[in-house]
Amino acid sequence: MPPDYPYGDKVSEPISAYAKRIGIKHETVRTQCDKGILPIIQRKKGTKREVNLYALYLRAKYKAEQFIRDFES
Repeated sequence: MPPDYPYGDKVSEPISAYAKRIGIKHETVRTQCDKGILPIIQRKKGTKREVNLYALYLRAKYKAEQFIRDFES
């Protein structure tokens, strides 16, 4: 993992744990997953979904780098 990765060795976490950690309702996170707002990992169709923390990290890092480039232009 990259040295600035904030989630330790976790690549994903259950939807309920993610919702509790960030302080929003489980249903809200589930809806965001359904709409594709939050990236998920699902091993097989019909199994439990997990929030893909590594994808969130990469998205945030990309957006931050893009912001800096735009700001410097």
